[in-house]
This record gives sequence, structure tokens and C-alpha cells, in this order.
Amino acid sequence: MAGITLAGCGGSTAARVVTPVAANRNLLILSTSATGHLPEAIANSPYAYGFLTNLGQPGVNAVAPVTFEPSPNLPAGMTLNSQGVLSGTPTQPGTYAIQLNAIDSSPVPRTAAATFLLNVRLPGSTLTEVAHSDLGGRGQNADVSVAIGSVSKVPYAYVGTRGSLGDCPATGVKIVDLSQIASPTVVAGAGSVTGAAQQEGIVALGVSTASFHPGTRGDLLAVTEQPCDPANATAAQTGVRFFDVTDAAHPALLGAWDSGVDGASDVALVPVGTQLFALVAVPNSETSGSGEGDLRVVNITNPALPVEVGNWGVLKATQTQLPQAVMGQDQRVFLDAIKLSTDRKTAYLGYWDEGVVVLDVSDPTLIASNNANIFLNHIIYPTTAAATTSSPSSPEGNTHQALPVVNDTELLVSDEVCASDVKPSATNPAVTVPTNPALKVVCGPQNAAMLDINHGWGFVRTYTLPTPGTATQQNFFATPQAESAPAPDQGIYTAHNMAWNGDPVHPHAYVAWFSSGVEDLDLTSISPPTLLANFDPPDTNDPNGNTAGVDNPAKAMVFGVAAYSLQGQPYILLSDINSGLWIVRETPTTGLTILTTSVPNGNVGVPYFATIAAVNGALGDSQITFSVQSGSNPLPSGLSLDSSGNLTGTPLASGTVAVTISARDNAGNQTEQTLHFTIDQNLAIVPPQPPVAALNEPFSFTLKAANGIAPYTFSVV
Repeated sequence: MAGITLAGCGGSTAARVVTPVAANRNLLILSTSATGHLPEAIANSPYAYGFLTNLGQPGVNAVAPVTFEPSPNLPAGMTLNSQGVLSGTPTQPGTYAIQLNAIDSSPVPRTAAATFLLNVRLPGSTLTEVAHSDLGGRGQNADVSVAIGSVSKVPYAYVGTRGSLGDCPATGVKIVDLSQIASPTVVAGAGSVTGAAQQEGIVALGVSTASFHPGTRGDLLAVTEQPCDPANATAAQTGVRFFDVTDAAHPALLGAWDSGVDGASDVALVPVGTQLFALVAVPNSETSGSGEGDLRVVNITNPALPVEVGNWGVLKATQTQLPQAVMGQDQRVFLDAIKLSTDRKTAYLGYWDEGVVVLDVSDPTLIASNNANIFLNHIIYPTTAAATTSSPSSPEGNTHQALPVVNDTELLVSDEVCASDVKPSATNPAVTVPTNPALKVVCGPQNAAMLDINHGWGFVRTYTLPTPGTATQQNFFATPQAESAPAPDQGIYTAHNMAWNGDPVHPHAYVAWFSSGVEDLDLTSISPPTLLANFDPPDTNDPNGNTAGVDNPAKAMVFGVAAYSLQGQPYILLSDINSGLWIVRETPTTGLTILTTSVPNGNVGVPYFATIAAVNGALGDSQITFSVQSGSNPLPSGLSLDSSGNLTGTPLASGTVAVTISARDNAGNQTEQTLHFTIDQNLAIVPPQPPVAALNEPFSFTLKAANGIAPYTFSVV
């Protein structure tokens, strides 16, 4: 029976099979995979993926609960529990056939069976824990940034504090001395305001103005303040505070600027000649009726006397009416995060429900909503349903952060989706997962009614940037947990903050993914990027208490990430909401390496697809080319390998082969990997690609079979 496929979260080839309603249907095991391939796993990295059944759908007479039986031949280090969650840390690369059996609780039990392929491949780098600090053990840690002192030359980490109504630690920014990398030490605090959080926008920059270290250079720290109770906020809780951290162990408050609305969510510092400006994200300014846009421009040449000199709003600049701007269930339009180009002349604004705005900020005094000359680009979401005056567009549109990388030639966009009644499509991947009350603490609105809907997880979009004013979408990236439906546990699996290693030849991105830890991505090709490795801190209880809907789940909760190098050695800093600061050393694999150690078996007459991945090409991984090694056994008849590593075709003959694949970079380096796989000749239904069906309109699609003896007879199982 043909099914309608809907793309899974992250834009992968995985898809959910939605079976048409029928009377007295059998129990089935469902997955976001329509091709039979689960999201790829990395050896020695945690993996989790949840399965469910069609229990409860119309016409299914199965009885709850449904129990999954133990599965044979699982990869070493992995288990399948009775709820259908495949989890663990696989240790051996290879392609594994995961056999699933589920049984219901009927007097005469109904059963379901399915088999999926899981590819476990080698990691492209090693992430090794170097140090951990609980930062005082009070929890609700937020974003992290790192800066090297202009005078001291000592690296310092700056870690913020989250807060919400009912749980507002108000412990400010912890300043951590990293001079002894294995022993990070909290030496001071800054920005602590009772009733406020210092969640993001924690930026330190070495500068000199006529009023701040004139003629020399000092370090200025900007700290945003957000009230935990916006309805009763005070001026001290709603702006930016500026500190002299030239002596980071003794920060000195210089001045403060009050936003006058709900607080500041982010800040970026832009030096222009002898002047210094702060670009401040003030969410809800434009929609509150204040008459100002969410982007505020503050002259801080004298940090003791900040002066607002301009503002910009996306709705006014694009002449968009508010009812048409909102998307999905979380219907808010606000500026969430600001990132700058390398030269600090271009700003990338992450707008909740309005995508990414790119502005020319080379002269901050010219920033105004009616100045079309500074408006370089507006990267908006493709929609599956257009907005009207009475309903929002679909899907959820929660852009959190847009980070230019690889010397401003690529752009990463993280969608922080935690509450969405999405309708997935190929251009808007998302999955629905069971409601988790803890989600509203991290990124859902403070609205209990929102907890009645399903949740779709966020992911990362990738773009090329030929110029600052243009962007071309390339692909998506999502973790296996984010592609899982249902979620494997009560963790939170959306993309959040991002950083990159600053190496344009071997560029790596680091994405904070809450309960998935941090993802290490290779960016030399972003269509899609290659997952190199993962580091997941241990699950930790929220130290602030045990109040459902207020405290965070007892999971890893990586909120922020930063990167820096010490004597040529790359390090990654992770801030975990519950457990504190983690320092990880990244060690790339040595030399040119083929990561793929196995490919799936195939079947005669059935289209085949596999991709070979390699890293550490001398001139960048995008310059690596693949071929069948000279003198090796040939590929099975009907299959071919292109230079990008795509192994495709329709096998014409059965048999077992051992073919050696060669990877070569443009510097002449070469490596090989022998792949063993089998082409069977079993009776099979050729995987269908049916056209989209329309409600209340006739639909027809003919299935095809391969092997066996014609004529074929089809029936519904």
C-alpha cells in the first residue's frame, strides 16, 4: 500500500510514512524514516532515537500499552527499551539491521515488526573533556563568551545566568580565569541585578576611546539585563550594563542604559573611528506600541553616559502588518540575537518569526527603519501555509541566531523550535513529538495553554554568502534525537547558540543543542555539513529545585558555546544550564580520512543510494574527490560512484563485493577504504515516490515489484 511521505526534521531524506485511514488496520511500527535508514550514528558518541506505533489512529484496534521486545544484533553499546527507544553509545562502525517487534495488550496479542538500517561511522574528530566548573553550583547558567585580555593576555570566560518567573537566581555573569586550562577559576562576577537575568549578549571587546582608556587599550564588557517578571520590571532590570574588565578579576561598573521595555536580549559592539556603538536587541519594542524598533543603537563612546541615537524595526522597514508576520503557534515577532561579520560592518539579526535580516552597520548613525540603503537582505522562511488576518503562516518560525562563518562566506541559522503545530514539508522540516512541560522554561512562551499542543524540534539551516547582501540556502542539519518522533526522553532537542573555530581551511562549527550537548560540524561542505563528533555532558538535576514547569529536566542542557585556541590547540567551551562550564579539547583525525566504513546492502532492480564521507583534505574537505581505486574489484553492475562520493544506480546482478574506494585531495594526498556489501535478488516492492494526494480528489498510483516471477499480486498487510 502506498503511503504519503512527509520530510523529517532537519531536511534529511528521512520521512514519516502517514498511512491512509482504513477500517480494522493492523498494528504498525512508525518512524520518521520512509527509506528504512535511521539517522546516522557516530562511533563513541551518544545516540538516541524513538519509535512509536499507530496505536490510537482510526481503525487500529490494538490495545494499550504496546511493548517493544528486545532486539537482536544491536550495535555494541546500544539497547532498545520496552517503550521503543533505541539509545546508547555505539562503539563499532558498520551498517546494522535493527529488527523491531512490538506487541499490544489484547487478549489475543496483536504484533508489529519492522527492520531499519543504522549506519555507524567513524568520528572525524575527538572531543576530550579537559575541565569542569559548577560555577558555584546554583544552576540556571546561560550563554558563554571568551576573550583574551588586552593587557593581561589572559583568556577569560564570561558565563551568564538565566531566569524566569518563579526561578530567578540573579547571580550575574561569572568571570572565569582560563590561564590554567585544566583548572578554570571563577575570579569575579558582574551585572548581578535582583529580579533580572543576564542570559545572552555577554560581550567583551578590547577598545580605546576618548573616554575609555584613551591612547591605550582596555577591555569593555557589555551585559544585557532581562527581567524575570516583565510585568513588574524596574529600570535596572531592562537594559545593558557596561564594565571595565581590563583587570577582569576586579570589574568596575561604568554606566547603564535602560531599554524601557522588556529588557535586552543581545548586544554587539561596533567601533567606528574614535567612537564606539552598542547594537542592542530589545524584544517586543516594535510590537509594544513604543514607536521604536527592536534594534536600538546606543553611542557608548563614553560608557558612563550611554546615549541612544537610533533604532530599526523589521515590520516598519518591510511595511509588514503584524497579523501577517506571525508564524506557527508561538505567535511573536521580535529580535532575538545579533551577530556581526568579521569586520563588524554587517549585522545578521535573528528575528523570531521574521527570519534573518542583514543590515549595513558600518555607520551606526545611519541606522533607521526608513533607510533602505542599509537593508541588505531579508532571509525568510518558505511557508507551507500563508498567513491571513485570522491565522498564522506555517510552520513555526523561531529564528534564534544567524552566525556568519568561514570568513563571512557561509551563514548558519539556528531555529529554536520548541512549540509548534507544524505541517512538515521538504522545505520546512520538523517533526511533532509528545508534549514536555519543561520546554516552556527554555524556549516556549510563558503560557500554560501552549502546553496542550505538540512540539516540533528546531535545527540548523545552512547558506552560502557570495556577498553580504545575498544568501542562498544549501541544506539542513539536525541531530538523530531532533529527528526522532517521539523524542527519546524528556530532554530538549533544539539547536541554539553557535560558534566556529576561525580556521578557513578546516572550518568547524560548534552548535549548542541542549540535551544533545554540542555538535562538532565540518563546514567545508554545507550541503549538508558533516557531523564530526559530539560531546554530551552528564545528565544533571536542576540544582534550583523540583517544580514541574519551572525547573529544567534532569538532563544535559547545553545553552551556550564558545571557541578559542591556545598555542594552536582548539578548545570548546560549553555552558550547561544545570551543571556549569565544561572545557573540551578538539583533536582532529590525523590526515585525510574516509569516515564511511560500510554501506547498506542492496537488491537487484531496486534503486540504491549511499554517500561516502571524508575529512581533513589539505585544501579543505570540499576539494576531496572520490573514485574506485585502480586495480580494485569493480562496483556491482548498475552502480556508479561520482566524484562527490555518491554511490547510486539500480543493481543489475546479485553477489557479494569488496570494492576499495579512494579519496584524494587537491594537494595530492590519498587514502583508501575497502567496503564490503551484498546485492541480493529478493522479491521486493520498489520504494514508491507517489505524487501528493489532494483531499476529496481521485488518487491513483501503481506500485512496482522487482525479482520474483511476474505477474505480481499486491495486497494490504
